[in-house]
Amino acid sequence: FDGDSYLVVVDGRLYWILDAYTTASTYPYSQTIGYGDNEINYIRNSVKVVIDAYEGTTDFYVVDQKDPLIKAYQATFPSLFKPIDLMPSGIRAHLRVPEDLFRAQVLIYSTYHVNADPSGAKVLFAREDVWAVPTTQTGPGGQQIALDPYYVLFRLPGEQNPEFLLIMPFTPLGKNNLVSWLAARNDGSQYGQYVSYVLPKDKTIFGPQQVASRINANTTISADFTLFDQAGSSVQQGNLLVVPIGNSFLYFEPIYLRSKTASSLPELKRVILADQASVAYATTLDGALQQLVGTGTGPPVTQPPPSVTPAVVAQITDLVTQANAHYQAAYDALKRGDLTTFSTEMAKVGQILQQLQTLTGKATASPSPSPSPSP
Repeated sequence: FDGDSYLVVVDGRLYWILDAYTTASTYPYSQTIGYGDNEINYIRNSVKVVIDAYEGTTDFYVVDQKDPLIKAYQATFPSLFKPIDLMPSGIRAHLRVPEDLFRAQVLIYSTYHVNADPSGAKVLFAREDVWAVPTTQTGPGGQQIALDPYYVLFRLPGEQNPEFLLIMPFTPLGKNNLVSWLAARNDGSQYGQYVSYVLPKDKTIFGPQQVASRINANTTISADFTLFDQAGSSVQQGNLLVVPIGNSFLYFEPIYLRSKTASSLPELKRVILADQASVAYATTLDGALQQLVGTGTGPPVTQPPPSVTPAVVAQITDLVTQANAHYQAAYDALKRGDLTTFSTEMAKVGQILQQLQTLTGKATASPSPSPSPSP
């Protein structure tokens, strides 16, 4: 089973959804990876388990009818498994690509993303284009750990509407710059589709570790970290999100202060935003956005281009205010466990950031789609 079950609300009832896998270690001509305490070379997310949180009623829905292993289980236990068509639509709308499966696919895709032709075979054999999962840290001076995939709600380049995605950036093996970005789609008929964006090799795009180094090198931020990280409390750095905005990338990291007592909850203290040129640091998303687009004060400030008119500055300020309001609403919803409102508000934040990107005209490199791995 996947290590991250999740709770959903459908028609006023609570349901736990658990992703179940079929695995094997004897599939021919396949690379072996570690999963839990086992070595496997075959894995399919063939079953979604739905548990009524109040009654405990459990249903097993088969989502991959092509998997031969689940067919064998169905033949053995015909009354246990149900076809996915019988799953209520309200629950089905909440299904997501599971993290453990995505991690396994990321690991394999980092090597086998090359073109399926003779030239790609040569690159694969020589290991000339191997990617790696970036590293990050959870606190000042903390040990570097592999970046976890994370769920986000925003609009993919070229799409009209925001959607729920599971994403992971890549860096070249042994280097820290960003080379690619992979997204697993979760909404409707697009569930299970993977989209990979490969960045131009002639331009350097900062990877998560390089952005983290820029954050640590900022004297204002490092001074605050030292001040916050006193006896009785500790600084906790949230996930460093790498999000494509227009033709550029936006890096977002929340900073929490947490008491060292056992029952403490993290408190949001600062917000860090970065692009290819600047690092913005403020107590709110509003302030960080103002710094980044050049309409606020604080270290560092990027001044608006001379061509920006007062009307455009006013429009930017209004959008920043709206983004902060929606972000605060999302944060409040998350604290009270209202994931539906949280997702809606974060989608609005993403739309506003797209508008800000258009107004400010900041761009670096245009990501180009590449073939994606099979779900």
